[in-house]
Amino acid sequence: MNKVITNLASVLLVVLFVFGGLAVNYSYSIWFGLFISVLVLLWAIFGRKSKFTFPKGFVLFGVFLLTLILNILWIGKANVRLDYVLLFLSGGIFLVAFYNLRGQISKQLPVIIVTVGIILGALYLFELTRPGELPIKSLSLYLPSNAWRNHNHLGDFWAIVLLILVYWNTFKPKLIHWILIFFGVFFLASSLSRSSYLALGVGVIYLFKKMGWIEKYKKILVLFLGLCLVWIIHSAFYKSILFSRPYFLQALKGLVKYPLGVGMGNFGLISTDVQIVGEVKNFSLFTHNIVLDILTGVGLMGLTFVTWLTYVLKKLIFSENKDMKAVLPTAIFLAITANFFFDSTYVIPTMLWMWFISLSFALVNGDY
Repeated sequence: MNKVITNLASVLLVVLFVFGGLAVNYSYSIWFGLFISVLVLLWAIFGRKSKFTFPKGFVLFGVFLLTLILNILWIGKANVRLDYVLLFLSGGIFLVAFYNLRGQISKQLPVIIVTVGIILGALYLFELTRPGELPIKSLSLYLPSNAWRNHNHLGDFWAIVLLILVYWNTFKPKLIHWILIFFGVFFLASSLSRSSYLALGVGVIYLFKKMGWIEKYKKILVLFLGLCLVWIIHSAFYKSILFSRPYFLQALKGLVKYPLGVGMGNFGLISTDVQIVGEVKNFSLFTHNIVLDILTGVGLMGLTFVTWLTYVLKKLIFSENKDMKAVLPTAIFLAITANFFFDSTYVIPTMLWMWFISLSFALVNGDY
């Protein structure tokens, strides 16, 4: 029975991740994700014999969720995107639920991610065969995300797929893995996403260091880090590397003017405020940094999230836990975190859910 439920949960996650990355209907995908997260939580509570527990430090995240809800009160419901509140709520539920189910389904996560990556990649290749320019959808995981069509988020997702393929190939190389790596290299190159290159680099370095592979597989490590550098140089021909994130400074200035925040999802109010940014030359709806977006949204109360994230990163990076089952999920979590520090992918439901679920498996037995 448990195997049937595990397989069903895996299929639901594939469907959820694909739907959350299509940007067909943002609100519907988040409500669907919230519904699935509650189902998984019920499975974790009533479908197991062992005691239901919370990850260490989760109280801090709980306070942050409360802050998001209270933010609606002091900013006003009309000025807060409820979608973003529900997105983090569903992510928190996934974290707690899968933390208690890691023994049942943790092995399935890499397969789920690679499967979704293949589906999204196939959609992208299909769109390339159609006449005319690709449609623009900023929150899509495979279509162009801006009017210049010099960026898409497929590379951000496939950075995680490539990380998994590298991990698999070091144990048992397969032709299908190499074929997928070939397509992954193409997807990252065509995405022009520098944050995806950074994410892959962070994940690969952590993986090789933790597994003791630096000497044994030095050529593979050099190959992927070299590719990351080539991709970054390649993207520099299409857009600026040093001056493409003026939103960071806008966010800091906005926090001074709005210490209680402007409401989740309303960074655009700061980015177009001439008193903050002067003549508006660079506008964005997002800061391209998860921490700054939360701080500008809920103000200084967002420090609860910063404290929680700092605690988790410190414990994971400096953990002496010898359980190798946590290595790949931790590498995935750290790679996505690096991506979230320089891109707006944290508002794409699939990426945020994947972040929380990988964290739940990275924590292993709570002794991290």
